Amino acid sequence: MQRDIIRTSCFDKALYALATSRVYSWRASSKENWLKFNTCLGILIPSLVGGIVLTYGKEAQNLDLIIWVVGLLGLAQLVISIISVVCAWEESKNYYIESSISNRNLFESFEHLAKFPPTSDDEFKDEFDKMVLREAWRNDLDDKYPFDEKEERKGMRYSLRYFRRACATCNIIPPNMKTSDCDTCGNF
Repeated sequence: MQRDIIRTSCFDKALYALATSRVYSWRASSKENWLKFNTCLGILIPSLVGGIVLTYGKEAQNLDLIIWVVGLLGLAQLVISIISVVCAWEESKNYYIESSISNRNLFESFEHLAKFPPTSDDEFKDEFDKMVLREAWRNDLDDKYPFDEKEERKGMRYSLRYFRRACATCNIIPPNMKTSDCDTCGNF
């Protein structure tokens, strides 16, 4: 009886760890895209002005307009750079990647323990208890960057789809990542 409870708990914890891993992975990807965009603007803007001036010199048609437009792009890049530094995008992106990997490892460990439990009940319980401690430590760290409700629902949908489990609210196994009206695995 105890073994069945632990196995069920392992699968549940694997589901939540996979959802958490996926949400942090999505966040890291989003931050990475913004950081790449900012870097591209930082290189592109001076290169455009320099290239135009070197190619056409002061006689370039509409040089004042070109410099004005590029100046606006430069201001936009400056604003994005300031926001990036103040909001520590690089630091948070790195944290998201690290947490995604750590939660992915937790997911794999819980899933493996559930599928291939040790034969000894004591060993099984000990392994489970060690993993629960790892999970608690990881969750304490992840509280630094909590999810909003939409991210939780999207992560839940991803995990339910992976495990082919029905949602506890709508009783549907998500066939895809398209949102639904469910307040547990949709509305994101």
